[in-house]
Amino acid sequence: MQTFIKNYFAKKYFIINPRTISYGGLAESLMFGYKIAKYFNKKIILAVPLINYHGKHRKKKIYGIGLIWKLFLKELDFKSKIFSVIITIFLNFNLLLKKIKILGILHFLTIKDSYIENIFPLKLGYSFVEKFENKISQNEWKKIFEQKNYEYFKNNNNNNNISFYVKDKNYSKISEISEDSIADIENYRNSLNFLIKKNYKIIRTGDQLSKKFDFTHKNYKDLTIEKKNFILQQYMTLSNCKYYFGCGSAQSFYASFFNKRRVLSNLSIDYILTYPCDFFFKTDFLIFKKVYFKPLKKIISFEKLFSLDYEILNNSNNFMYIENSQNEILRTIIEFEENLDNFEPSQRQNSFNKEVKLFFKKNFEKKTVYHIFFESTFILPNFFLEKYQYENPLLDEENDNINFNKL
Repeated sequence: MQTFIKNYFAKKYFIINPRTISYGGLAESLMFGYKIAKYFNKKIILAVPLINYHGKHRKKKIYGIGLIWKLFLKELDFKSKIFSVIITIFLNFNLLLKKIKILGILHFLTIKDSYIENIFPLKLGYSFVEKFENKISQNEWKKIFEQKNYEYFKNNNNNNNISFYVKDKNYSKISEISEDSIADIENYRNSLNFLIKKNYKIIRTGDQLSKKFDFTHKNYKDLTIEKKNFILQQYMTLSNCKYYFGCGSAQSFYASFFNKRRVLSNLSIDYILTYPCDFFFKTDFLIFKKVYFKPLKKIISFEKLFSLDYEILNNSNNFMYIENSQNEILRTIIEFEENLDNFEPSQRQNSFNKEVKLFFKKNFEKKTVYHIFFESTFILPNFFLEKYQYENPLLDEENDNINFNKL
């Protein structure tokens, strides 16, 4: 059945299987799926999972049904709607068989897994960009990512609103997370004050599990304390903001989904080193957590980091990641604002991107992610590159002044 569906629709349609069990995965699958479909000029069919049986999720949630419903109504033609309903019913029938362990019984009866997967597929269509089967060249991937997202959102823009989000350790109550992906919201306080002085309205996104943050101003709104329709408010905030400010996270994927610029801080260096999973544009601005290399007992430069063997880089026990300071985050947002309307990369920023591409080629050339994410543009603030791009006295001074025993 899976083979039949795939072959029957392949010529005119592109089936997107939104990852509704993951808040961030939903945005990623809808965004990249739409870009691929648009590039190949195919109509979209939505195969929407409504059952979550994921073992690692402490709370079995389904995300984004309201958002998917809007896209279903606004973006799909009549035939695509009919096909989407039929395939969604079929998919969820199979998911139900999985949940009540019928498929496990069939497996126990020694029926081949490949046969079960073809007759009762648990996934139909596109879900992961790095697992996309079609052979697409590196140049085509660049053109795919340059495609604008859903037409329904293209004119939504409020020049006074900034969507703000910081992921903290409380998220672990929902799902397992890495310490590398979280940050302390207190380090953003000075940056918020700076933006409010520039007459921006800051809207904090996130769910009710987010860390409480004592910040009061008429131009600051905290959606994490909202109890009604807070997911819908997240979507509305991200779709209507001027740009996104905060951590690299599910929220940052939604910012891209809604075609918004991003100012990202406390990014994990894994976005470059081991697992590229987001496409950054020249309009994005980012800083990474600083990398403490345990064998040398110090923070190291990007130059040193890129020179290490991949086996060393791939061993997380070799590293510790240090959050960006209040001053680093503030200087980042100031530099972004100074170049908001007429940005052109500096010589230093261009040289850093050349070094990243050389690193990608050295370590990922034979992997799918190389072709997908090679054309990402990593625009770091000039002050940050001045200190961390190469070994230099500024970095030496920081190493001399930090008490690493307290980290």
